[in-house]
Amino acid sequence: MLDPVKSKVCEMLGVGTSVIEVAKATGVSRQTIYDWKKLPEVKARLDLLGQEYLSATVAMMQVEGPKSMKVLIKLRDTAESEKVRLEACKTIMDKLVSNAVKIDIGSGRDTADVISVDVLVAEMAEFAKLSKEVEQIE
Repeated sequence: MLDPVKSKVCEMLGVGTSVIEVAKATGVSRQTIYDWKKLPEVKARLDLLGQEYLSATVAMMQVEGPKSMKVLIKLRDTAESEKVRLEACKTIMDKLVSNAVKIDIGSGRDTADVISVDVLVAEMAEFAKLSKEVEQIE
């Protein structure tokens, strides 16, 4: 079990606070913090906090993602500014293409600048499904 100071250091590091900021806030030297990060109990605590942070982020994205997509779709379709409509379209397309490339690279094929048509079609279908879900939220 960690003492209160190490626990505080872990909590701060676990949410992305820099070592410099943690050192200032806790009065522990930077070198000591780096040394503590090598300790098995501190590593374990940081790993657990990292997993918790990642899980919380994923949960938030599952809730907020459709809401954000709804806003993008509304901007794309109704914004008075052509620039705003264009940026909304670009953001939506960037997401689609980014996912398609990730999926294709994950398949083990070397696809540096090539996007599989099948993967892109699947992403477009997923986007259409998401759009329908977003419309139902309204």
